[in-house]
This record gives sequence, structure tokens and C-alpha cells, in this order.
Amino acid sequence: MNEKQKARQLAQKIPINRPCVVCGSITDLERHHSYYKKPMFVHIVCRNCHCKIHTEYDLSYLPIYQQMMINDIRLFTAEYECIETMEECTKKMQESLKEKGRL
Repeated sequence: MNEKQKARQLAQKIPINRPCVVCGSITDLERHHSYYKKPMFVHIVCRNCHCKIHTEYDLSYLPIYQQMMINDIRLFTAEYECIETMEECTKKMQESLKEKGRL
């Protein structure tokens, strides 16, 4: 079993009990891994937003809040290797939101 498969198997234990972090949908929810080496850290997203995170590059047709959320998730996906703990991730996310004037 490869790293991605192991992460998915472990993440199945995480309940999906909140709406999509991007659009607020409560249907067709999935877990998005930012970094497979931290399998219990996932973003809860709907199938539609999950596809956008992985495939769409021009998000200009979306409301600005959704564009920012998708870009934030992509940013954390790219930077996650240097984050060791969930506390560091939370701190980094809060700093990012403060810098953008959203916190």
C-alpha cells in the first residue's frame, strides 16, 4: 500500500460533520489531504470544490471568498512539508489570514 492509499485509509476515521470550507455545501463532502505524510490533517470540501482545488486554474468566475479559500488550500498543500504539527499549521493559517485582512 502506498503513502496516498494509507493516508486515505486513516482519514476514513475522520468524521465529515461540517460543511465544505470553500462554498459551505453540506452534500457530496470529501476529505482533501494537504500532505499525505500527515494523513489526519484534511480539509472537508464538497466534490465540486475538491475538483476545483486539483484541476482549475482560472477561478475568476467564482466569488472572491471561494477563490481565496481554494488558493489558501493550494498554498498549504505546497508549503505543508515544512510544517511539523497541527499547532504550527493553525498558527500559519491564522498568520496568513491576518496578512490578508481576513482575521
